Amino acid sequence: MTLTDIANIALEDIGAKAISSIDGDDVLARKIKRRLPITISEVSTKRNWSCLLKTMLCSRVEGKSFDGRNLFNKPRGLLKIVAPALVSIEGDYIVHHNESLKIKASIISENPDEWDENLRGAILSQLKADIAFLATGDIKLAGQLKQMAEREIQHYMRNDFYKTKGKRPKQRILAEGHFVE
Repeated sequence: MTLTDIANIALEDIGAKAISSIDGDDVLARKIKRRLPITISEVSTKRNWSCLLKTMLCSRVEGKSFDGRNLFNKPRGLLKIVAPALVSIEGDYIVHHNESLKIKASIISENPDEWDENLRGAILSQLKADIAFLATGDIKLAGQLKQMAEREIQHYMRNDFYKTKGKRPKQRILAEGHFVE
């Protein structure tokens, strides 16, 4: 799946004409190309999406330190460091007291093949809301899609949470006589 496919799914859902390529010369394609990275970034930062969590070894910057602690190069697209806890970000560097650093972090990805169904659904919902007025000129539709996107993104975030826990919450069983006749 490509970013053009993502854009065309969103356009089709709002009843607009598809684009041939996100890199195309038509006005709508250029507008979507400018808006899409913002949408991806906005949705990616709302949660530590399970498909964006990566474990990686950071490279140490030799000869530099920060208050006696070691500096490591910050990975490209870093959103948030999940573990270890005693890590700070100073500009383009990660600061840690150890000689080597392995982090678990949330990384932004503009490659739809790296997204799971929850992140893809959330990005599509937000993208529809973001481009509805650009594509159709209908302010009422844009407002409705914005409200719908907020609800759908919450739904996808809950699904991602349950996916990381490995199960759905158990239904609570009501005690006998709970309902009064």
